[in-house]
Amino acid sequence: MKAMSVMGLAVLGLMAGAVGASEMQGKEGKADFDKLDTDRDGALSAFEVQADMKLLERFTELDKNGDGKLSKEEFAAYKKAQ
Repeated sequence: MKAMSVMGLAVLGLMAGAVGASEMQGKEGKADFDKLDTDRDGALSAFEVQADMKLLERFTELDKNGDGKLSKEEFAAYKKAQ
């Protein structure tokens, strides 16, 4: 089971790497939540936001509830502040 989890993370990493950072950008050059949410769990992990360095740098600050993920609401607050 643990090996499967590691394998899954490796596959996700390869998938994220295969999608260029430019494809992760929205019309204004800002990362789009749905494109960043590669595992489709409705939240963004630090791993998923690596395509947007500005977002990654502020990840801990933006994670208001401290759960290690950015919700759509936390991401929307980030976008609104820009």
